[in-house]
Amino acid sequence: MERDILSELKIDKELVKKRFARSVKTYGEYAVVQKRMAKNLLEKLISTTDHRTYNRIFDIGCGDGALTELILKQLQPNELIANDIVKGFKPHIVTMAKGYPETKTEFIAGDIETTPLPDDLDLITSNAVFQWINHLDAFYMRLAKEMKDSAIIAFTSFGTNTLPEIKQLTNQSLNYLAFDEHCLLLKKYFKIVSAHEETDTRYFESPKEVLKHLKQMGVNAIRTQRWKRADLENFSSEYIKRFSSNNKVSLTYNPLYFILEAK
Repeated sequence: MERDILSELKIDKELVKKRFARSVKTYGEYAVVQKRMAKNLLEKLISTTDHRTYNRIFDIGCGDGALTELILKQLQPNELIANDIVKGFKPHIVTMAKGYPETKTEFIAGDIETTPLPDDLDLITSNAVFQWINHLDAFYMRLAKEMKDSAIIAFTSFGTNTLPEIKQLTNQSLNYLAFDEHCLLLKKYFKIVSAHEETDTRYFESPKEVLKHLKQMGVNAIRTQRWKRADLENFSSEYIKRFSSNNKVSLTYNPLYFILEAK
């Protein structure tokens, strides 16, 4: 392949935690793409695994619980363990769980790369999280090693055509894997039951609205320096010049969907 897909991303996890912690109250309002991804993932999981029963589920990077609530409502497990690097999301999960008393729900705060996995899991889920993993190969190896033979992993992530507008103008981006690269890596450890990608383009009134959208979700966690006024004006001008249509500007996402079994 032309590039080393196993290269370390070197994401500053403390910065990620800090930025997402600031977005606890606003994430749900702005994470429209992520909510749609959660819905699509669960629909695909149910249809491709023939409505299996999952007694014990681990939801990685639950955030405010967009996927978590769908799991509680549609899969009705005996136990659900929700995890997120930001402990501030715990109240969302605790409040949500009260509406589903038949499921024992627990929240574990911590970076999933260093947080021990619960044992005896029937299903591991995650929505729009794994692009923040630094050591992706080692992470998948650990999941494969510790999962039960009958367990399923269902997750979404983002591919290389995610936020290309931002990358072109700032030269800053996560080191997203292309869909084919992700499949190649996953095949080392899992049987791929289902995999597909899509493009989701959103439109905003202005470049400043784009930046607000990203900030309110904590997705600006790869940029450490503050915007200077001249930089922001230049960014806005170039954004409109390159990515405007019908008096609006675009922002592109590249969702990836995977459902896996033990190999």
